[in-house]
Amino acid sequence: MKEYQAIFEQAPVALAEIDTNGQIQQVNARLAEMLGREAAELIGKTLGELTRSDATDGLEERVQEIISGKRQSWTGRYLLHRLNNSPHWVEISATRLTYGRNQIHANASESKESQSGNQLTGAVVSFQKLDATPEEQLDLEDNLRRLVTILDSTPDIVAMNTPEGETLYLNASGKRYFDIHDDQSQLSLEGQNRQCDPDGSQSPREQLQVAPPLAQAYPDWALKKITGQALPTALRDGYWQGETAIRDQQNNETPVSQVLIAHYNESGRLSHISTILRDVTEQKRLEKALAYEATTDHLTGIFNRQRFDTELDQAISRHNRYGNEIGLIMFDIDHFKVLNDTYGHDAGDRVLIELTVRVTENLRDPDVLARWGGEEFVIILPETDATGTQSLAERLRLDVAEHPFTGVGHITISLGATQIFDNDTPNSALKRVDNALYKAKRSGRNMVIYYP
Repeated sequence: MKEYQAIFEQAPVALAEIDTNGQIQQVNARLAEMLGREAAELIGKTLGELTRSDATDGLEERVQEIISGKRQSWTGRYLLHRLNNSPHWVEISATRLTYGRNQIHANASESKESQSGNQLTGAVVSFQKLDATPEEQLDLEDNLRRLVTILDSTPDIVAMNTPEGETLYLNASGKRYFDIHDDQSQLSLEGQNRQCDPDGSQSPREQLQVAPPLAQAYPDWALKKITGQALPTALRDGYWQGETAIRDQQNNETPVSQVLIAHYNESGRLSHISTILRDVTEQKRLEKALAYEATTDHLTGIFNRQRFDTELDQAISRHNRYGNEIGLIMFDIDHFKVLNDTYGHDAGDRVLIELTVRVTENLRDPDVLARWGGEEFVIILPETDATGTQSLAERLRLDVAEHPFTGVGHITISLGATQIFDNDTPNSALKRVDNALYKAKRSGRNMVIYYP
């Protein structure tokens, strides 16, 4: 016991011993000096009375868990209350304390106590000062200014909110987007009077009032995605990333790639939520342009063969699932090689474009027209029975034959037609309609052949 008392008094860190009720039994000189009080004044007080009232969250509960054996040891950061009211950030560590057979045991388990006859005394608590020196404080503020400069230089919108939705920080890009006229964009730490979160964790805050809240900027569909998917995922996993959208002051909607991060303090409570939003308007434009390039015939502007393959797959799936009647037509220009040789390839291209316009004028919105290759075209006719398919094919044949094409006069087309049947595949349907077209060509051209 004498050895323990000597170590306790001469320890290089501030120490307190508390009993099973959480009250201080003794303190060493370093703790009394740290608090600016006489040691006798501290006897009988609780740890909560030594810390600032707005920075004690969970402290005494954690210590009781140590005393009860639920924890063997614990460390946390709290704001210590000095006699002159100047606060100190300290790291507080607590360890279970027992004694028996003239020996003190720290961090003893319950099983060891019962086996050795040790009796629980309470806990020994250490206080390690964390306050920065003036030089360290200046370095910290310089680092914060550099961080704000970086955040204000990025074109991305960066924001931090409280769990209640209050905006703590919005960078320069965000202020410009939301048309917030406020030149105060610096984070600041206020020396010894730094603000802190309710749980006692140190938290530099921006000295700004920003509006409107980011939530007001989301379109309805994006807000539903944030509240129904993004926030629950971030709260569970700490992180969410996806695509949403925001609106500016003129109500223009901007697509964004958004990251949502949930930040928790040392006691496991949500302290704030940060988000990064990147404008993906140009990326969306490029994606749309690439999709158009990949699925569109460059000459005629209608679907190409790749897109037609996708549309045919979907049409067959709909037929197999719902039994929809679907017609299929394939046609090409008769003697197109002769036309090209006689009038030139530019004239041939003009004929293909003009033919596309003529055919499109005879189709409905749900019908799908695609260039199959060269002078061959294919059409998918949703909700069309055999009579409708044959009727349209004949109407197209007559319309083309009666129309004088620019620079070349009259031309004709041959057409094969069929229906999508049960258990059809894209290959079987295309083979059937191609055979019909081949028969129309072999039978004299400028005609429709239907394969049932």
